[in-house]
Amino acid sequence: MKRSVLGGGLILGGILLEFAAAASPSTATAIAALSADPNSKLAVDLIAKAQFAMLRADRMRHAGDETHAVIADQVALRWVAAATELMLTIAAEARVR
Repeated sequence: MKRSVLGGGLILGGILLEFAAAASPSTATAIAALSADPNSKLAVDLIAKAQFAMLRADRMRHAGDETHAVIADQVALRWVAAATELMLTIAAEARVR
């Protein structure tokens, strides 16, 4: 039983690593789109954290540390998701007024 769970986790982990490695350009695009939003000043800290995580991923990748670069890419994606959620919440709140 434990082997099947572990095997599934390894497969899922591999898929997530491939996704994160491929996600860097889309993360940059998402950051640019968020920054262009007029309300982005409310999410500036989250956007800055996403940009810094992408910068760290690039540095790690150039240093040959792909494993940690992928993790930094995932962190950037999470910061982008947090900023996106905040922006959606701000938009929803504005519609309620």
